[in-house]
Amino acid sequence: MSRRRARSAPQVLRVTEADFMPVSARVAWSYVACLLAGVVTGLLVVVTNVAVAPLACRAATGDDFGDCKFAWMIWVGIIGFVLSLLPAALMVKLGPWLWAAAVAGLAFLVAVGAIDQWWWWALVVLVPAAAALLSVTWEYAPALRRAQRVVIVVLDVAAALTLAWWYWSD
Repeated sequence: MSRRRARSAPQVLRVTEADFMPVSARVAWSYVACLLAGVVTGLLVVVTNVAVAPLACRAATGDDFGDCKFAWMIWVGIIGFVLSLLPAALMVKLGPWLWAAAVAGLAFLVAVGAIDQWWWWALVVLVPAAAALLSVTWEYAPALRRAQRVVIVVLDVAAALTLAWWYWSD
């Protein structure tokens, strides 16, 4: 056998059989990851509402006590979902880029502040599918994959700025 090495071809993003996940399966698993994160978030909200919020809101009285506890529930829910979605996405082998895309989509929806509108709920239901499609590993050159990641990062920065503007404008 020869000891010479073959010249390597230009590097192209190669997806192995073990790493390959069809787009339809990726969309379905993104819904599973969001469901798992939602369950964890629900448990966090219940525990916080029972244990932490009464201590944090003990200075409030009457209606202010209810408003304080509700604010705690909202913030624990938002932060808990964002933090629990990453391990859920990694557990179902979707990667951190799905998490980044989903966080951007959800942050834009929170900033809209239209939770009482029917179209808001329709868009919330579509966020996992959109994040799965935006973060999928298509078989193209590494430069295009980097461009896809740059788009996700730009969306995350824009969503964070929009969320900050929404928070300080109210």
